[in-house]
This record gives sequence, structure tokens and C-alpha cells, in this order.
Amino acid sequence: MAPDESSASRRRRRSSPAPSSATPGPAATLAELIEYERLELMQIHAMLRCLYDVLLYADDDDSPLHADVALVVARLLDESVARLEAVRMRVAQLEAAYEVRAHESASPPPHQVRETRGTYLC
Repeated sequence: MAPDESSASRRRRRSSPAPSSATPGPAATLAELIEYERLELMQIHAMLRCLYDVLLYADDDDSPLHADVALVVARLLDESVARLEAVRMRVAQLEAAYEVRAHESASPPPHQVRETRGTYLC
């Protein structure tokens, strides 16, 4: 850290989120996109729980009220994550079923009996 760096710029740098290396690419499936968003929400939930603990024991008179707000938001995020998990599982099942159907329609069914065309002589 540079000695002439202001405390505001240090705070700004410290509070900026680190770029995520697990960002899904353009070819990601819907289930992968949902999972990525679910993981992001879980990280926010964890930060809110930490904020709750800090605010709960702060010296300010309003801190317990703010801690309760952080706890409610964390609970709502947790419920949203649970719903996203159910959606992700359903989408993964649908994608698997789609893949199976696409594979079945691309190849002829096994053990198919084919008759030769008859030739008629008139």
C-alpha cells in the first residue's frame, strides 16, 4: 500500500468485489446459469450473516435494529436460494430428458425389422 494513498481509496479498493473466475460462458446450460446465480446469492447471505453479528454487538443504539434487518434479508435470501435449487434440479432433469430424446430421434431404433421392397413383373 502506498504511503500517500488516501483512506477513502483504500476503503473503495477493499470493498470492491473480486472478479469471479467461475462466470459461466455463453455456451452454459440453463442449469449452470442458475447454479452460478445461486452461489452468488449464497455468498451475499454469508456476508449478511457476518454483518448481523457485527451490528448485534456494536455500541450504537440503533445497531440491534439494523442487525435485525440484516437477519431478515439473510433469511429471505436463504429461502430464495432453496427455491433456486429446486428450479435448477428441475431444469437439469428437463435438459437430460431433452438430450435423451434428441439422441433417440437421431439414430434409428435398435432391432428394427425392415422388409425389402417387392418387385412386380407385369
